[in-house]
Amino acid sequence: NFTAAGEYVCDDGESYAYRAGARTRYRLEAESVQGNLNVTVTPLSTGFGEVEFIPVTVDRFQRLTLCGPSEERVLRAKARRDQSFGADATLFHWF
Repeated sequence: NFTAAGEYVCDDGESYAYRAGARTRYRLEAESVQGNLNVTVTPLSTGFGEVEFIPVTVDRFQRLTLCGPSEERVLRAKARRDQSFGADATLFHWF
């Protein structure tokens, strides 16, 4: 079992509009309990607009529950081979 938390900040990545508040911030909290992963997404500001989250994990959990400000969804994993880290790995994308 574990817990983790952090913030995710995004903007258009091309302009300086973030200086005028065109950026979005989310608080992310994750908790693993008995093989299940619960992820809570809380918007802190939405100046850039809402963002769709697709969790990606290294471990396959029995279940991933994504809790957002307006809904809670149980997601399914799709395994994908990947070389993002310089070696073959299987990553689990949750939809």
